[in-house]
Amino acid sequence: MLPQILKGAATIEGRPGESLEALDFDSLKQSLEEKHETTFSDEDVMSAALYPKVGYYTRRIFCVVF
Repeated sequence: MLPQILKGAATIEGRPGESLEALDFDSLKQSLEEKHETTFSDEDVMSAALYPKVGYYTRRIFCVVF
């Protein structure tokens, strides 16, 4: 059944994320704060790490609306 689901796509062995590069959390936080000239909470940095295209913008919209 797995081949039918994957439709020829490669399978991933091991735990999810094992093949990803390590994240330098402090460096990411610093670069975000320099780029956007504001402070970021750890939650904001984690959102930016997980969803780099939407993390900052979602935070800004939330702050404006609420």
